[in-house]
Amino acid sequence: MTLIPNSKTPFVESAINEKSVHGQLADRVLPLEPHGFRNHHIHALYHKKTANPLTHLHELYKLLDENGTFHINVETHLIHDTDGENLPVTITRAADTGMHPMGTANWTRDGALIGANALLTSHAGFPDSAARRKLGHDLLLSNLTLMSTNPQLERFEKIIRSSSREFRSRKKNWPQIFLDINTNLGGEKYEIWQHKQDAWQILAVETLEAIERHDISVQELTAKQKKFFGLIIPFFSKIQPHLQENSGSWEELEAVRTSVMAWDMLLLEKLGALAGKPGYEYLEQEFERHRTFLSRRPNYRSMSAATVAQDLVRLLAEKLAAALPFESPDYHRHDPRYREADASLIYILRKNILPLVAQKTGNDNRWVQGMEQRVLEQILTLQDTETKAIARYRHDSYQGPNFFEPHIQMALNNMYKYEADSEGVIHFQGRAAIVKTKAGREAAWVHPVWQLSVWADEQYLATGNSTYYHLAEQFFKTGLMLVTGEDEVSVERSGNTMRVIDIPSYRITEAFILQEDGANTLHRIPSPHTPLRWGVSESQRAFFRREQSIAAKMGKKSTSALS
Repeated sequence: MTLIPNSKTPFVESAINEKSVHGQLADRVLPLEPHGFRNHHIHALYHKKTANPLTHLHELYKLLDENGTFHINVETHLIHDTDGENLPVTITRAADTGMHPMGTANWTRDGALIGANALLTSHAGFPDSAARRKLGHDLLLSNLTLMSTNPQLERFEKIIRSSSREFRSRKKNWPQIFLDINTNLGGEKYEIWQHKQDAWQILAVETLEAIERHDISVQELTAKQKKFFGLIIPFFSKIQPHLQENSGSWEELEAVRTSVMAWDMLLLEKLGALAGKPGYEYLEQEFERHRTFLSRRPNYRSMSAATVAQDLVRLLAEKLAAALPFESPDYHRHDPRYREADASLIYILRKNILPLVAQKTGNDNRWVQGMEQRVLEQILTLQDTETKAIARYRHDSYQGPNFFEPHIQMALNNMYKYEADSEGVIHFQGRAAIVKTKAGREAAWVHPVWQLSVWADEQYLATGNSTYYHLAEQFFKTGLMLVTGEDEVSVERSGNTMRVIDIPSYRITEAFILQEDGANTLHRIPSPHTPLRWGVSESQRAFFRREQSIAAKMGKKSTSALS
C-alpha cells in the first residue's frame, strides 16, 4: 500500500505552499489570553457584575444571537423515489465549508440531533420559537423520509432476510446514513462510507421522544416512515446488536461499542413498549411480515415484537453493565479496537442510560451513581489542557497536527483508495502512521462541552443536587470560552495546496486543531469546519437548560425570555 504521493510535481508544489502558509500563520495567529476566552466581548460580559443571574444569562444570549452564533442555514430539495413518488425534504449541511464531505453531504445523525435540539428549545419561548419548532419538525421528518425511501427500506429488508452473517456484517449492505446532497439524496447509489453506526437509531429515538412530547404526531408519519419503524425490531433480531461490531459516532474502526449499544437499547425499549398499542399497530404488522426470517435460537419466530424487543434489551443491558465505563473493552489492550475513554460515552449520561441498565440487570441506585461518576471521569481524561475542549479519544489522528497540509492530505487520499478495507483497519492504522498524533495533541472538540453542560443541568433539574448545577456552570463557561473571537484564522485544503482562511467571530467551531507555523510552533486554531451546525444546536440547548436551572435555584419560574 502506497502512503507517500507518487507524483513529484504536486509534492513540490505543496512544499512551497506549506512554507508560505506557515509564514502567514506566524504573522496572524494570536496568542490565547490568560483568562482563556477567545472572544473578548464574551469575556467582558461574562465577568460583568450583576445582581440577577437570569438577566445576565439573557444578556449573554442576546450578544451571541445578534452576532449570528445560533444561525443555522437550511435548504429544501425534492427527491424522486424509485416508485415515482416525489418527496420534499429540508436538510442542513454539517458545516459552512465547500470541502468534501462536511459541506457536500447530509448526515443522518447531525440532522436528527439538530432537529431534536431545535424542537426542545422551541419550548423555551425564544423570540423565534415558531421558526425553531418548524425547523426541528422539518429536519426530523425529512431525515426520516431519507431513511425511508424504497432503496433504504430494501436495505433493511435484505439484512432481515439474509441467512449470511457475512452479508449482514458488510457496511455496504446497511442503510446509508451519509448521502451526497447533489447526486444521491434518495439513497439509490452506494456511498462509500462507514454506515454501520448509531445514526438512524438516534433519528428513531429522537423522533419517538418528539412524539412523546407531542411535537410530532403519529398521524404525520407516512406509510414508508411507519415501515422504517416496523423493520427495526426484526433488523436488530438478525444483527445481534450486543455482539455487532460497528464504526460508532466517529465513523472509523469497527468494534463492539457501548455508546452505540446505548442507543440500540433505548430504541428497542421504546419500541417494545409501543408494540401492540393503539396507533402503533404497524410495528406488530411489519414484524409479522418478517417472522419467518427470524432466529430459531432464541426462537424469535414464536414471540411477539414486544417480547423480542425486551429480550434484546436484556442482552444489551447485560453487555453494557459488563463493559462500562469503557467504550470498547472486549479486545486485547494492544488491539486498535480496544478503547477505554471516548467522548461518545457522553450518550450514556445524556440519555440517562444507567438507570435502565440497572433496572434490567438487578443493580441498585448506588451502582448507577458510582458508574455515572466513572463514566464522567473517563470523558474528562480527554480534556485538552489548553482549551478544555474534549478529544474524541487518545491518539486520535483525525484533524491531528498539520492535518490539512497537502503532503498529509495527498498521502491520505492515496490510502483511501483502498475500499476493500471494509472494517476500517487499514484506514485507521494508516492515518495514524501518516499524521502521528501524540497523546494530548489530538483535535479538541467543542460540541461535547456543550453536551456535558446540558446533561449536568438536566440532572440538576431532575434531582436538585447542587453538584450537577456547579458542573453545568463549569461546562457552560468552558463552552463560552471556546466561541471564536476576532481575527481568528484556520487552514483549508484546496486541491494540492492549502490556504489560510478567516474564521468569523462568535462561531461554534467543530474542534481546535494544532497547526505549525514558520517557527515550528504549534498553535491551537479553529477547524475549517466552522461553524459546526450540530455544535450550534447543542450550545443553544445549553442556554435553554442553564436558564431553567438558574431559575430553579433562585426559586423562580423560568421566564424563558432569552432574547
